[in-house]
Amino acid sequence: MLTIRIKKALLLGSVGTMIALATGAVLPKAGYANPLQLAQVTSLAPQTISVSGQGRASVPATEAAVIFTYVSTSYPEYSEETGALVMPAKIPQTADLQSTVDALVAGGIAYDVRVSQGSYDYQSLQMTVRLKNPTSDRLDKITAVAVETASAEGKFSPTPAGVVYVTDNCEGIESTARAMAVADAREQAISLAAASGLKLGGLSAIAGGLSFSYYGLSGINCPTNIDEVLRYGNPVGFATSGSQSPEVSVDFNVYATYTIE
Repeated sequence: MLTIRIKKALLLGSVGTMIALATGAVLPKAGYANPLQLAQVTSLAPQTISVSGQGRASVPATEAAVIFTYVSTSYPEYSEETGALVMPAKIPQTADLQSTVDALVAGGIAYDVRVSQGSYDYQSLQMTVRLKNPTSDRLDKITAVAVETASAEGKFSPTPAGVVYVTDNCEGIESTARAMAVADAREQAISLAAASGLKLGGLSAIAGGLSFSYYGLSGINCPTNIDEVLRYGNPVGFATSGSQSPEVSVDFNVYATYTIE
């Protein structure tokens, strides 16, 4: 006896999620149909629901590096006699910031202070101040000392240029964020299934990924080495009290599929 397979699909949608139901029936060819056979339904595929879940975890930074730029107050001057610019007699030297370095070290708020020539301007210097277990208060204190000490001498116009953070607890925050994302996905699935009059079954598929952020910077690798972050990163902004906390965060997103009944 020839048979015809009929499929019926019902899609129920909501923001960020979709329920897909599929049923099928095997029917005799027209002319030989038995009314009882029309009620026989067999499942063609598992009924499933797909959702997304998000998790975010943060941990205090274990180390920070604060960058300052010092632009010399001695600028080229225009000579009316020659009609040309007269360059300053002295180009800024790293030793010119020694008093500022001494003040930072003496205060015990930084364990390492490095001064180098400016990357883009020969009339500027750059200072990188490193500290362990940074807090907003300690960052504020470093800024005050680094700016006020140099400003008082009148040689430079100092500006906070950026800050970066690292952590030694990558596995911990990754695990926490991942667990939060999986739990969030299941809660979304339970709520959506219940709202649709269905019962949630087991997990049939899951995929996910993570990204880290640490005040203006982001990437897929956990920031653990301050030298690498300074070398390859681009410090943006400056954290002060009441704004961005000195911490490293990780976001984990999962996409999960559950069976439904």
